[in-house]
Amino acid sequence: MGIVCACTDDVGLALHSIMSLAVVFDIFRRAELLALLVLKPLKCILVPFSRRMPVSISPSEHGPRFWTRKPTLEDMSRWCSLWLEQFIPVWKGFQIRNEALDLGVYLGCSHPWLWWRAR
Repeated sequence: MGIVCACTDDVGLALHSIMSLAVVFDIFRRAELLALLVLKPLKCILVPFSRRMPVSISPSEHGPRFWTRKPTLEDMSRWCSLWLEQFIPVWKGFQIRNEALDLGVYLGCSHPWLWWRAR
């Protein structure tokens, strides 16, 4: 399903699909109940690596239709936001970006030169 890395209060996930966030949400919901650990969605960043995304978040009887052109960050951001709003509404405030800095390393696939540059 994916890989999880954590260091103190910083958690990074590499998931096969955005749909895997439903399982991750359940884990974080339990952490909140058991240990009072709460995510702040405005501090969370979702970095989509795949540009192969369905046009609609609704299931189709014929299977998903995919974009015929490479979706822009705006397309992906809108799609991810709609998905979060429908399936995990409490996380709808997640930021969606092409890249993010995590523990001194840039994550994302928009600019390979960022992988080696830390701030």
